[in-house]
Amino acid sequence: MAPEQGEAAVLFGDIRDFTSYTASVGDAQAYAVAQAFAQLVDAQAEHHRGRLVKTYGDGVMAAFTGASDAVDCAVDLHRSISAYNSEHPQSDIAAGVGIAWGRPIREGGDLFGHSVNLAKRLADQARGGQIVVCPEIRKRYDRSSTVRFLALEELELKGLPPQPAFEAAWRDEVARLGGQDSSLVMILTPNKVVVELSKDTQAKIQEAQDLLQERAEQRGLSGFLLRRLEKHLPRWIDRALEHAGIGYEHDLQTIHLATEGNTLHLRPAGRRGLRLDTQDFDQQELHRFLERFNHLRRRDQ
Repeated sequence: MAPEQGEAAVLFGDIRDFTSYTASVGDAQAYAVAQAFAQLVDAQAEHHRGRLVKTYGDGVMAAFTGASDAVDCAVDLHRSISAYNSEHPQSDIAAGVGIAWGRPIREGGDLFGHSVNLAKRLADQARGGQIVVCPEIRKRYDRSSTVRFLALEELELKGLPPQPAFEAAWRDEVARLGGQDSSLVMILTPNKVVVELSKDTQAKIQEAQDLLQERAEQRGLSGFLLRRLEKHLPRWIDRALEHAGIGYEHDLQTIHLATEGNTLHLRPAGRRGLRLDTQDFDQQELHRFLERFNHLRRRDQ
């Protein structure tokens, strides 16, 4: 029997920083979180007339006959993840989602083809909490909703030519602040500050943590040699470590956000926080973001 074909929206999603999370909490708890994530996807896919195709470690693939159903599923998935995090604050899940349109090959319940590969690559590009879609998904989205499509720069995707893409912005945004390299974006809503990190940044954090762990196990080295090692650490490790432990969503009243000289400090209660160079941001956007953040803080006090 020949494999079935037909147009469909393919959705990929995976948990950000899952390797680091597994290392910190152990395999059993990490497995439970991965299962919970898969269950959230399964429930939302069914609700939006789609199906969960398969799971793979910390990731999932789902399929839909309509582009609008796929986008709405991704939006409700992020909302359900936020609710899950509120009930399980030790988990703090963030997932990146990519959605592509095409005619995937269906065989044995699985999907194959260009749209599958593209959806996976788009998910790899998505920051935690972000939805990245191909132009055909945007074109076919036919709902009157709060979803806004923001054009992204052409994406360099592994194994594919440069691809145009859009972000499906779904939050009730008051302001948005992004660095020049888009590896970190802060989104201000009426009651939260959301920090979205790219998958690449999360990978660098893990590499930095692994390196520092290795160094810690070598404490038999003299202080002189340890200082030499610290001096020659790649610069990106220092920057990546500034992102470590930041978390994903934070209530306005539990986070400190202010500039001091050329440094932007973002420090959630009980966390290490971030120290960012203000020159990495558009100054007008930075001023507007801080102004609106402080206004909302005063409103709630």
